[in-house]
Amino acid sequence: MVTGRGALMGGLWGILAGVVDMGSFVPLIRGILNGTAMEHRISWLIWAAVAALLFSSQFAKGARASLWLVGGELAGCLVVFVLSLRHGTGKLDRKTILVLGGVLAALIGWRLTSSASVAVILAVTVNLTAVALTVIKVYGLPGSEPISTWWMFGAGSLINILAVRHGLPVVLYVYPVAGAVGAAGVLTASWAGAHWGLGDA
Repeated sequence: MVTGRGALMGGLWGILAGVVDMGSFVPLIRGILNGTAMEHRISWLIWAAVAALLFSSQFAKGARASLWLVGGELAGCLVVFVLSLRHGTGKLDRKTILVLGGVLAALIGWRLTSSASVAVILAVTVNLTAVALTVIKVYGLPGSEPISTWWMFGAGSLINILAVRHGLPVVLYVYPVAGAVGAAGVLTASWAGAHWGLGDA
């Protein structure tokens, strides 16, 4: 049973997660505009689509406070995607077409099963696949991602775990946990690329 105090704390954690996550886009957008960041445009298209799917799915599962993170990401992803069309990198090839196919499969799976839980799990799986595109890119091009963005995004994801109120479906933890794992992957790839990479992505 969710108490009034528990709901209030969940709301405060959710707002804090949303603020931190939105803040993570500031150095990223600044980097794109000044030419120091080269974003993978297909990744951001996928992340925007997945964020839209997750927002509607988690709302259907009863999430409210924890929607601040997903909603903030949806807005940020759309802005970065639009900017990356002119300033980014990445093109349609076999691997990105497969990932886009995964997004479509998640949407179809959600509609066929009418299960928000299935949609969350499928979308997170696709989301992590999109993260892999950025991991590969940043390993070959270390310095092409603002590190502060991924630290902040990882922190926002961890904070968002606290926003999921006790008694709600466990599946609502999947997205913030996956976000933290994805951020750690990009940070690790950036460090490894700078120390061991050959700059050939």
